[in-house]
Amino acid sequence: MAFSGPGCPVGPAKSVHLAGGEQLLPGNPLRDRRGRSGGLRRIPGNPGARPPGAPGRSGTGFRTSCRSGSGGHGFCGCLGANAHVFPVQPAPYLVDSGLVVGRQPGSRAQGRRWRDATVTNPAHIVLDALLVGPHPTGVGRSILELARALAGQERSLTFTVLVTHPEPFDFLAGHQGWSVVSCRQVAGSTWRKALFTQFDLPGLCRKLKADLLHSLQFIVPLRCPCRRVVTVHDLAWKSHAGILQTSRRLYYDALVPRSLAVADAVVTNSESTAREVRDFLPACWDRVFVTPFGTPSWVWEMEELPPPPNRERYFLFVGTLEPRKNLERLLLAFEAFHAECVGKGRDPSAIPGLKLAGARGWNDGALRRRIRDLAARGLLEVLDYCPPPRLWELYSRSSGLVFPSLQEGFGFPILEAMAAGCPVLTSNRGAMREVAGEQAVFVEPEDLGSLRRGLQVLAWDAEGNRTRREAGRVRARRWDWSRTADATCEVYRRVLG
Repeated sequence: MAFSGPGCPVGPAKSVHLAGGEQLLPGNPLRDRRGRSGGLRRIPGNPGARPPGAPGRSGTGFRTSCRSGSGGHGFCGCLGANAHVFPVQPAPYLVDSGLVVGRQPGSRAQGRRWRDATVTNPAHIVLDALLVGPHPTGVGRSILELARALAGQERSLTFTVLVTHPEPFDFLAGHQGWSVVSCRQVAGSTWRKALFTQFDLPGLCRKLKADLLHSLQFIVPLRCPCRRVVTVHDLAWKSHAGILQTSRRLYYDALVPRSLAVADAVVTNSESTAREVRDFLPACWDRVFVTPFGTPSWVWEMEELPPPPNRERYFLFVGTLEPRKNLERLLLAFEAFHAECVGKGRDPSAIPGLKLAGARGWNDGALRRRIRDLAARGLLEVLDYCPPPRLWELYSRSSGLVFPSLQEGFGFPILEAMAAGCPVLTSNRGAMREVAGEQAVFVEPEDLGSLRRGLQVLAWDAEGNRTRREAGRVRARRWDWSRTADATCEVYRRVLG
């Protein structure tokens, strides 16, 4: 088959049959996304029809894609030996990345030719969600929340989500314009993901005909065939370099600054993180956009729990047991708080204990020894990862959340606790102050005296805690993921022009 127009093979122009009976005919200067004339004219047809002679399925909303060979998993060869048509509306829910990853002879050149003869409307967004594991917390949970909010209403965009574990994205099944591509080969290794991002992801974006790639954690391909948006959750790897694993710190040192430099837009989860990014890389000042996160949606599915007949008093910590969470200082301050209460003659049964809900982290040798010591004395309990229903129960019956991190990009536990009516103690810095507003007990996280005094307030200030419970529930409602999704789509439209 021959075409005319810039970027097409030399030869007489012929009509090209598309899905739904549409045709591209010569004679009209249809401009592609780069403003070049393709010399083709689009003729509407019947949405239920398939192109003449095409062996593939009929349906609506097909897009062209170039790939050597034919057949397999719903692809149909109807535009020549190296071209295929596959449905976007409705999109296939789950496909394997093996269908599209890997370069084949001539595929790149064919991609350039077809790009000039293809109408891409609506824009196609690829979301890099490779970080999300089977039990998502923190950043992984934020990616799920954003995807859910984006899919919650018509956006005049189509989306493909790249994942290593498809199961957390089951909620996307049935959503028009959404597909999930499984990249299981990337799971489980920072360096494997780094290599995939830089060497395979650009080719995958080309195969998917992506207009924009949104990398949802820090790193974008340094060379990419489409526009790039990157999400920065925090800069703890830079401001507290000693708290990260060496391999991850080296990975971020090598690629985060370069990713921010080449990205068309940088989005952050809070004003605090945006200020850090602008200070760190002033050259990207006008490309930084704040899309504030929301309260995790699972809390609104929970019912208020009645108080237990024999209420156990305890403080609750939620998060990975890793250095950035400042647990070693928290445990020292808690031990001092308990000794002070006993010294003042408090009833030991009325003094709150401490429960730690979170998976094990790294660089935690000294921390584990202190945890074992306090657990042996009956002052502390380690609960490991807790699913949402169990976490809701812990929040609802706690004397207060203790969350004195050294740095957070946002701080989901603060809003989860507030939604459950749990008073909050947190650090008087960065995004934690921004998220909590005035509805928390604030401490200096590196000052043991400040931490100990904060625990005293949280334990014994009944009237203040009642006010914090009521105000916290109201504040948690203010952080809404639909606004996050709206702001994110506005960034997409700005980047795409």
